[in-house]
Amino acid sequence: MRYEEHHIAGRRNSNATIRLCVECHRRITACQGAIGVPLSGTTEETQRTAAMILGLLIIAETIANAYARRIAERYGLAPDPRTGYRTPRVA
Repeated sequence: MRYEEHHIAGRRNSNATIRLCVECHRRITACQGAIGVPLSGTTEETQRTAAMILGLLIIAETIANAYARRIAERYGLAPDPRTGYRTPRVA
């Protein structure tokens, strides 16, 4: 399996990285872009901090979903048809 370094807050916002498989790197970067993380960089400290927090949350959710799938498969559980393995959002 190939791995790549993923910039948690976006390459131009921080040097902090995490090692991810190529597919996870692609997915997580796409999620960051979809929710508006400023991947092209920003000079505002609050936006860089927000980019880091959002990046960490996306990574945590991705890991949680992967473990939920593994547990469900192991014990023969089915995902919720509305939310999959994700925790439902409460308004």
